[in-house]
Amino acid sequence: MNIYRRNVLIKKAYVLCGIAVLCGIAYLAVRHYMYVLDSYIYTLEFHLMFFKNNIRSANVALLTEYFSTLGPLTGFPNLILAEFISHYVLIHSAPSLALSLMTAFGQGTGFMLCLISSFIVGFFSYGLGWFFFGDILPACNVSIPRDRRMYAALGVLFAVPYLTMVLPSVLASFFRVRISVYLTVMFSALIIRSIWPAMISFSG
Repeated sequence: MNIYRRNVLIKKAYVLCGIAVLCGIAYLAVRHYMYVLDSYIYTLEFHLMFFKNNIRSANVALLTEYFSTLGPLTGFPNLILAEFISHYVLIHSAPSLALSLMTAFGQGTGFMLCLISSFIVGFFSYGLGWFFFGDILPACNVSIPRDRRMYAALGVLFAVPYLTMVLPSVLASFFRVRISVYLTVMFSALIIRSIWPAMISFSG
């Protein structure tokens, strides 16, 4: 095993543990000592549970009403939160979020919002995966494959509406896919991924 890469992996594991401990301490401190911020924590928990329950149950009508009330710009931070819930918590769920956006704002605006928010989540997952998993293969002195079939497989995983984008993003970072190739594959696949909800919205 490459000694330098192994030491890098150990340091990253320490960083991950440190972040987890700091997040736990901050959460407990807000809960017990900062009553003003505590109200924001409760509000965040409400939105988390709202998105988790309604995306899981594919409640398009309620999600549509929620986003149409906020508007496309004001509701964009909430949309990012909903995308993270959809891809990091639910893992596999119906594309009800994309369908609700297209129903609330029309196909053009809804399509762009869905594309941008999904792109942000995918790129974040790629960066996170690269930081924590990108040095594993070099540390083990394993040759990294550069195969178009692997890029095609990643594109298929991105394009399937029911699958989380975290999986292909982490796989791309694990196999150290170049960022230019990753962005091209992801963006192209996200367009395909959004076509099906657009067709449902148009037929509805």
